[in-house]
Amino acid sequence: HWRRPLARAAELYAIVGPLLLLMFIPLLVLLPSAEGRRTIWFKSAWREDWPIGAPHAWDLLAVIGLAVMGLVLLWLAALPDLATIRDQAIGWRQRWAKRLAFQWRGTVGQWRVHKAALGVTGALYFMFLVFTITILSADFGLSFVPGWKDAIFPPTQALIALQSGLALTVLTMFLLRQYGGFKEYLGLDQFWSAAKILLGLSLLWAYFWWSGFVTFWYGRTATEQNLLRLFMTGPYAIPFIISFLCSFIIPMLTLIPNQVRKSILGPTLVSVSILIGSFFNQLRFYVASFSTESLAGIELEHVPAAHLPGVPDILIIVGALAGVALLFLLATRLVPVLSMWEVSEGVRLRVKGTFMGKEVAILAKPD
Repeated sequence: HWRRPLARAAELYAIVGPLLLLMFIPLLVLLPSAEGRRTIWFKSAWREDWPIGAPHAWDLLAVIGLAVMGLVLLWLAALPDLATIRDQAIGWRQRWAKRLAFQWRGTVGQWRVHKAALGVTGALYFMFLVFTITILSADFGLSFVPGWKDAIFPPTQALIALQSGLALTVLTMFLLRQYGGFKEYLGLDQFWSAAKILLGLSLLWAYFWWSGFVTFWYGRTATEQNLLRLFMTGPYAIPFIISFLCSFIIPMLTLIPNQVRKSILGPTLVSVSILIGSFFNQLRFYVASFSTESLAGIELEHVPAAHLPGVPDILIIVGALAGVALLFLLATRLVPVLSMWEVSEGVRLRVKGTFMGKEVAILAKPD
């Protein structure tokens, strides 16, 4: 039940999908052909150009599919609330809600279909997320660096997405609580519960990092040593140190003590640390990978110098963050930032009682 008040804050970020799709198109133009490079795309014995359009067409379809699945999930989750706005609001909100709510009346049959559709769509979105991250991390990372063979890199990227996604949700909860007037709904229970998952994901981050690192460190071939220099000890050592501290060390040391984990400010500050660490972690991987694009051969024979950001790079980053915030705020004008139907359902399933002389909350199952 603790996730009910924060669910919509996470779902609303699906509105950013079209913006990310538009920003992805220029990157796709820069992506070279798979010809002459080691990629996940291969030619079959019966067709020279199979799979057709790889990697560009398939990468684009994956990003489009992820954006569409996110919007569908948001629409399904907000459908009962949109029906309420349709019946009670006035003006442009009522007109748009009427278009989006369709014939929702809240019948028993509609609620059953709604619950099943949410479960299926949520599962499909999660699978689409992992699939998209897998092929993008391979095409924009692994395939650029000669001799880089790392089977754990794509799942590591998926884990980073889950960790930073939850951290962004916690930060959004804090802002809504402090400045949005939702203190009554976003309380200690939400932050404390999310902090437990953040701690687990941070420990998993270290496990995945160690699994990838020890393979190259133990192999000690020339290429594997150059890969360690490229991503960890060489030109991108500072981003690696920042990511290691912010994504693992700081979350682990701060969230293990219960007095920090069982608070509102503690998980929020840890979430900011994780977001900073995730940014520098992705920077060291993908900027370093693009810097080796011109290197020929099947082995990484030398480590190129670091590519430092220029003014256009900084403006793109700032503009992207501003665009995300703008779309999120615009979405809240139509879709309630709090899932009213989930919160009201949780209220109906909760009563106060006594156990061993203490007042406790008694929770019922929805079914």
